[in-house]
Amino acid sequence: MTFDPVKVDPVKIDPVKVDRDLFGRDAPISRRIVIGSFAVAALASLRRAGFGQVQATSESAEEWANWSGSVHWKPRRVARPSSVDEVVQAVREATEHGESLRVAGTGHSFVPLCATPGTTLLLSQLSGIESLDRERREATVLAGTKLYQLHGPLREAGLAMETLPDIDRQTLAGAIATATHGTGRGLPSLSALVTGLRLVDGRGRVVECSRDQRPDLLAAAQVSLGALGVLTHVRLRLVPAFRLHERTWIAPFDECRQELAQRAANHRHFEFFWVSDRDACLMKTLDTTTETENREHFEDPDQLVGERVGDSGAIFPSLRNRRFNEIEYSLAEDQGPDCLVELRELMLTKHREVTWPIEYRTVAAEDAWLSQMHGRPSVTISLHQAAQLDHEPLFQDAEAIFRNHGGRPHWGKIHTLEAAALAPLYPRWSEFSRVRQELDPQGRFLTPYLRRLLV
Repeated sequence: MTFDPVKVDPVKIDPVKVDRDLFGRDAPISRRIVIGSFAVAALASLRRAGFGQVQATSESAEEWANWSGSVHWKPRRVARPSSVDEVVQAVREATEHGESLRVAGTGHSFVPLCATPGTTLLLSQLSGIESLDRERREATVLAGTKLYQLHGPLREAGLAMETLPDIDRQTLAGAIATATHGTGRGLPSLSALVTGLRLVDGRGRVVECSRDQRPDLLAAAQVSLGALGVLTHVRLRLVPAFRLHERTWIAPFDECRQELAQRAANHRHFEFFWVSDRDACLMKTLDTTTETENREHFEDPDQLVGERVGDSGAIFPSLRNRRFNEIEYSLAEDQGPDCLVELRELMLTKHREVTWPIEYRTVAAEDAWLSQMHGRPSVTISLHQAAQLDHEPLFQDAEAIFRNHGGRPHWGKIHTLEAAALAPLYPRWSEFSRVRQELDPQGRFLTPYLRRLLV
């Protein structure tokens, strides 16, 4: 594999320009669905608040925390490499100190995947599109690039990501390491869009893989939890730029339940939020459109019922300005509806105090060994609780239901499973373990939390 396509156009990302190009300084306010309840009003600001860089909690940067505040840690050292050579140096220095090294992105994960007492690596200086091949519809992107920074440059090249999650503040490396996904019965997670990778392994070696060169390593590294090495470059499969027509409406639960399969089959993207205090669903579909003008029209003052049309990069993302914790499991598609019914009953009876919604999405089957969607078309179901409130009672009861339906937990969201319970859920678990031991024999990228997950 080579990371130098024959026909390339280097692209440098200006984050300010990207935001301005997408939304315009004086453009009408773009709507963002906000997790909470149907009574939450649409935001009245152009400022794109939400998931930001993982935060130091003191000026001395001794203690760091994720976005929701569920994870805190004190690294011995924080490094900000600006080149692959500096990543190699950081890994070797961690080896000399006999400590772990973990990459921290935007703090989107709700579990301590990146928490370490050793070296915290921030890839904010390894950001941008290194090369772009319009004919092959591929881009080589530096791993610290945030998803939202890709929209403008790709659109200018007439290209786009085939699918995106409804949060676009994550780094590319963090999103693919955890199989972050959007929704769409025929669409996979971001990890499945990866056609090649470059990483620095636990020995400080630069390793490359692709579908043609070390395909087994690619299948392991597409969803790796950062346990194989530090990603520095990601090659992505792209599609021609496209526009989306979003429709949102509120439906009674029974109507939503009866039409689940039909909605998922008939729309490029379909998802809904069920809210307990109304026992109703905020329904949402996204379909491609040939309309060339951006527009939006809503039938209610909270901008929850209506429609929007725009470029895919502007329509996909939602804004999350209320901090929360989340549990999500991926289930075989035929298990989703029954699992949803049980979760609804749980929240209407035992956990009536929780008013945050259940989110229901569909994702295509994938080949990546540790993808939650490995080998099966899937439904993902998420539950939420405000960050300042106790999430454990609800999440513990919900997890029991998920497990009864053969669910696999989202790697970046709260769950209690460890290696003994996880291994039977993944047919290629032993192969992943073999590759991990090959690339990181000393466990340089393992923390106590990751050891419980993987070892």
